[in-house]
Amino acid sequence: MEPYLRRRLRIAGGLFGLVLGVVLGWLSYVYPFFALRTVPIDTASFNLHSDAVVIAFTITVVGVTLGGYLVARFWESFGFALLMGGLITAIVQTTAAYFVTTASLVNNQDAELIWLGLPLLLIFGIFLSFLGGLVGSAFERLVLAGVLRLFQQRSSLSLLAWVLVLGGALLLGYVASGGTTKRAETIAGAQALHTALQVAEGTTVPADAQPPGFGVSTLALDSLRKLGPRLHEEYVISLGEYDGFVVVTDAHFEDGFTMRCVSTSAYITRCFPQ
Repeated sequence: MEPYLRRRLRIAGGLFGLVLGVVLGWLSYVYPFFALRTVPIDTASFNLHSDAVVIAFTITVVGVTLGGYLVARFWESFGFALLMGGLITAIVQTTAAYFVTTASLVNNQDAELIWLGLPLLLIFGIFLSFLGGLVGSAFERLVLAGVLRLFQQRSSLSLLAWVLVLGGALLLGYVASGGTTKRAETIAGAQALHTALQVAEGTTVPADAQPPGFGVSTLALDSLRKLGPRLHEEYVISLGEYDGFVVVTDAHFEDGFTMRCVSTSAYITRCFPQ
């Protein structure tokens, strides 16, 4: 390969990794953080501790950029390039997950149990991340192969080559971020509970301040109105669970009382004391 093609290919690999890392970091950590910034959430239950989000995002961007570059750097060695991509992915995702998980254990009543199972979870996470990294690296090489062919042709096709790099990285980042449905559903559930408590208090919430698809059943709204004076207290919303169908969120009040609500996306079906 001619030196100028080799240089361009490595730049393309680094750019692919940079865009991929930004997309992964944004969808996995930053977007949920900003989406819930106006909701009084328990950051630990949502794994959105601010310091951990910054650290995880930085590790993801820097690490994935390096991985994308290495896949292009060792272009002639297909197996070694995939191996490097898999290893970098495993290190990056496991390290980021470690910081996010440990940050969420502060004041967590199940912290001791989670610490005991954390080594096994990390080993399992490394294995899955490595496999995902192999697949991602193979996809990157497929994209870079098309980019290289465009580079080898007329210079007028260079713009198309860079577009292919950006498009491929965006697509892989969206797919690899995983948990898109869970992320959207849990965010909608927390926003819906916050809005429903305001409605029960008698506050008029503008349509543009409501989560998309917001609604609350008459039964659930009646249950919230029975909170009475508690509606004027400060509260914190935590994530109970998400089973793939409904989201369970809890509103914890100052006096220790907890109201649990079940929702499908942003529509709350029922609420009851926990």
